[in-house]
Amino acid sequence: MNLQPNPALLKRLTAMFLIEAREHVQTLGTGLLELDQATARDAQLPLLETIFRAAHSLKGAARTVNAGEIERLCQKLEGVFSDLKSGKRELSAEARDGLHQSVAALGKLIDVLETSQTKVEVGAGNAEAGKTPSSEFPVSSSKSPASSPPSPVSTSQPAPPPANPQSTIRKPQSDTVRIATAKLDAIFVQAEEMLGVKLAQSERAVELKALAGLVAERDRLWTETMSWVRTLRQQGEAGTGAKELTSRLFALLDQDREHSEAVSTRIADLARTMAVDRRRFDTLADRLLEDVKMALMLPFTTILAGFPKMVHDLARDAGKQIEFTLQGTEIEIDKRILEQIKDPLVHLVRNSIDHGIEPPAERARQRKLPKGTVTLAITQSGGKVAIQIADDGAGIDVAAVKTAAVQTGIISAADAAALRDEDARQLVFRSGVTTRRQVTEISGRGVGMAIVQEHVTKLGGTLSIESVAGAGTTFRMALPLTLATLRGTLVRLANREFVIPTANVARVVRVLRADVRRVENRDSICLDGLTLSLVRLSEVLGIASGQINGDNTTPLTVLALRHGQECVTFAVDQVMSEQEVLAKPLGRLLPRVRNLSGATVFGSGRIVPILNVPDLLRAAAGCTQTTVPSAATQTVRAKRLLVADDSITARTSLQSILESAGFDVQTAPDGAAALNALHTDAFDLVVSDVEMPKMDGFELTKRIRSEPKLAEMPVVLVTAREAKENRERGLDAGANAYLVKSSFDQTNLLETVRRLL
Repeated sequence: MNLQPNPALLKRLTAMFLIEAREHVQTLGTGLLELDQATARDAQLPLLETIFRAAHSLKGAARTVNAGEIERLCQKLEGVFSDLKSGKRELSAEARDGLHQSVAALGKLIDVLETSQTKVEVGAGNAEAGKTPSSEFPVSSSKSPASSPPSPVSTSQPAPPPANPQSTIRKPQSDTVRIATAKLDAIFVQAEEMLGVKLAQSERAVELKALAGLVAERDRLWTETMSWVRTLRQQGEAGTGAKELTSRLFALLDQDREHSEAVSTRIADLARTMAVDRRRFDTLADRLLEDVKMALMLPFTTILAGFPKMVHDLARDAGKQIEFTLQGTEIEIDKRILEQIKDPLVHLVRNSIDHGIEPPAERARQRKLPKGTVTLAITQSGGKVAIQIADDGAGIDVAAVKTAAVQTGIISAADAAALRDEDARQLVFRSGVTTRRQVTEISGRGVGMAIVQEHVTKLGGTLSIESVAGAGTTFRMALPLTLATLRGTLVRLANREFVIPTANVARVVRVLRADVRRVENRDSICLDGLTLSLVRLSEVLGIASGQINGDNTTPLTVLALRHGQECVTFAVDQVMSEQEVLAKPLGRLLPRVRNLSGATVFGSGRIVPILNVPDLLRAAAGCTQTTVPSAATQTVRAKRLLVADDSITARTSLQSILESAGFDVQTAPDGAAALNALHTDAFDLVVSDVEMPKMDGFELTKRIRSEPKLAEMPVVLVTAREAKENRERGLDAGANAYLVKSSFDQTNLLETVRRLL
């Protein structure tokens, strides 16, 4: 299951997996010992069933944490146990020995994984700069028998885990110094925090200036009072006592005036000094942050060095001729962005080779040169990096994309027919849309482009596509140079503040309510000659807003937010300011919160959420309510999902993914427990594994469909069974979707769940 959890979640899942894996290995070992004592077929079958389930569960859990060697060995064991159950294979003495050796090898592989996890935690400071620990434990990938775990029923002894050679210590050059990236990251975090102090000083300076203004106003009032007293003394005909009292009062006022002037002068001097100090601090903080940023910048060649060979190998395997060109690889970017953008770039280049470039014979028929071209060009402008992946291949078949989108259920046939070509091309970024009729090792499952867009969006970038039939396709990606800071537009909704990345703010306008029109059951406004949807930001976020009430003469404050080719306008209560903010993630307990990309802390200590514009645009697509309703919008109840899986690792992983997407998730360890939960509580959808004790996923689905109160409940089966007959069996049982773990990721899962809800 290629779920690709974040590092913090993967670490937690791996710890859980190690506990679960040892339990499964113990079950396998005990079961094999009991199997050695069982001679009758009737006695062997229940033991084989138990061992088979343990191997199957361990395989699924290993896939969740990217433990590929364990997964592959379990797959082989699973096949052997399946043959033994069906009678296709005899349980000979040689087979028994091989099975025991394989289970022992599993134990060693688990030991290696645990050791590698410990080394990652305590030895990260000794890692070479620029290298990231692998998500899969360090078992040799060599195909030689000496380095591979034994195949089941093999009599060879399992090889011990490969030793990690000591790194060669090199004498540093005079102009360089080697430092662990973990230490550099810690310094960078501290440098980032200086931005918060910088913002705080700015606010203190503003407050001090305001205080100086108050003192000046006090001086003015006292001066006016003294003038009044002076006039009273000059014009009054009071007696000697009154004149004496007035003189004393005037003297006191004079003293207070002198004191007030001294305080005012000192405050003014302090304000000027603080302004100078603030400017010096700003300069130092900016320089330090910039220098540390530069230290964490790496050139693109770091991740692109292997691309020419990759293209050469893929072209050779596909029988195509391709000239691959790299440009601008010397440009440097934040290493955190670089690490996360490699996989999307790999996919886009592979996509150009597989989908774009035609075979030589086809290119000759179209009067093209037999050798196609693929170019990856990188340029930098200001604080942005632009990446272009272009090919001179066949271009995108718009009709095929529309057909695939209709078949997937993303849009209706009528809507597809009405789509413009440039809008239809954007459908390739939707999960499940592919023009490939057959699944290959490179493509065909329709999830790759969706993952690419998801990665780019998380990095605060944009992705667009251009294509001309017969002439080629170009993907354009824009990324920030660093993840540290961003320019944000501060907006207010009722008494709450939010930051919107200024890069996504196309316009800020004031619109009369009378100018809002209802178009296709949606509020819309005309902006620069374009009709754009208008929704309340408070409606999308599920909070009350103060801008709702008002007559047609009261203007609305509206922001036009853009991401890629999409643009939607949002009504807010107030646009307050634009400033540089320090973006912080929400933490490992909140890896994904809908509509939020992080938060920032202002100088006053206020924590202000940073909004995720792509999420807002997706949420706006489902808003049909009027922008100026009579009552505030109420928060929508989160959909409740039930996840059934006998593997605690897989269960926890699925629960984390679904909860991060905003769902309320409850789990069950098997089908019987899941059915009991359905009888005692209300759920909107069930996600179930197939291979489970007590009651499997097929039987659970049948039971759901047989009960009138549950018959309409959507059921998604998630399994490792890839055979066509298993898929048909699942659909015959009544499942709404059947997802194979080896060929889907979290985007595909979430798309399926949202479609069924």
